[in-house]
Amino acid sequence: MAMIRQVVAVVVLTRICASLMAILLDGASSLLEAAAFTIALIGLAPVALVIAGMGSGFFGDVWAFDIQTNRWTQLGDNSSGPMPRYGLSAVYDAKRDRIVISHGFTSEQGRFDDTWAFDLANNSWRDISAAGARPLRRCLHHAVYVPQSDQMLLYGGCSSGFGPCPQGDLWSFDLAKNQWTEITSNPRPAPRQLYGMVFDDNRKKLVLFDGLGGPALNDTWEYDPTAQAWTQIAPGGDAVEPRYRHESAFASDLGTAFFFGGQTTTRATNDLLLLSAAASPTSPVA
Repeated sequence: MAMIRQVVAVVVLTRICASLMAILLDGASSLLEAAAFTIALIGLAPVALVIAGMGSGFFGDVWAFDIQTNRWTQLGDNSSGPMPRYGLSAVYDAKRDRIVISHGFTSEQGRFDDTWAFDLANNSWRDISAAGARPLRRCLHHAVYVPQSDQMLLYGGCSSGFGPCPQGDLWSFDLAKNQWTEITSNPRPAPRQLYGMVFDDNRKKLVLFDGLGGPALNDTWEYDPTAQAWTQIAPGGDAVEPRYRHESAFASDLGTAFFFGGQTTTRATNDLLLLSAAASPTSPVA
């Protein structure tokens, strides 16, 4: 059976309500800490994929949870693909019907810089690590899928033991060529880890919210892949406490980013914040 684990990558193949349900179902023992899930919404079958993580040890397995039938199915074991890890990033590559994970951490191996693809047609792993330049080894970062340019954007994280912690760099992974390119532009957000990040499919922009940059941060940034430029925005609405370890998802049909839970400067929280082009972060709604 699927075991409770603290830090995993979750890719949800459904709408926003199901993705939030997946957060509540897995990692329940540390819900208020809002462990580092990665969520991608693609509006297909109501299935949540749980990849790797940490519990009594480190995991490298793949499980699918059918939200309609409440049943778990194991798709991959600990030894068929990348080394077990936590704090990794994961996106759904819709063009190739596969999950792409990158980087991560174990206490035995330190931090990773590899990239793997899990083919959902045959439930098999393939190492697609770039032969050339790569983002420095890291964990506690996120990535998003950008369908318009067939790329994955990876930002920030922690490279302690190998480099800065936190990191503030942004990299693009070409999903057709398996090549990394660092994107440098100014101004840019302060370095951070354990942040919330989504890709707004409607406006075609990456959205970055809060995180841990030494102290907990309280800012919101957008990155435009076409212009290759960061812009800090100042949403109105209710005041939001600085936070980190929160999780995020974007619902295209609602044009809204959801940020759930996390740790503020004084407490663990399970509030739910909404951010859209037409509305700003709100008080808890759940």
